[in-house]
Amino acid sequence: GGEVRELYSITITNNGTGPAGQFEVKMDFDGDEIDLGVVSDLDPGQSIVMTASLTFDEVRDYDISVEVDPMDEIDEVSEINNRGEITVSVTMFILPLTLVSP
Repeated sequence: GGEVRELYSITITNNGTGPAGQFEVKMDFDGDEIDLGVVSDLDPGQSIVMTASLTFDEVRDYDISVEVDPMDEIDEVSEINNRGEITVSVTMFILPLTLVSP
């Protein structure tokens, strides 16, 4: 057994032509919803970086997705770029080695 904790950075960019009002950002980590927070007044072309620390405790695949504006509060021409997904494969844990000299 074992576990590893990794910090993920999520970059959100307003690709529109007008300012975005207030909206939520949510992450799904292998079925568990994580509220990453609320973003307000993102100007056109402006980006913000949010972070999430995730713990992987089994050797297997983990599905991770992030959705911006899940409640459709922002009026947009297209909602297609409001979600990103990745799969992380944990293949082994390398445990710390302690050497003891006689």
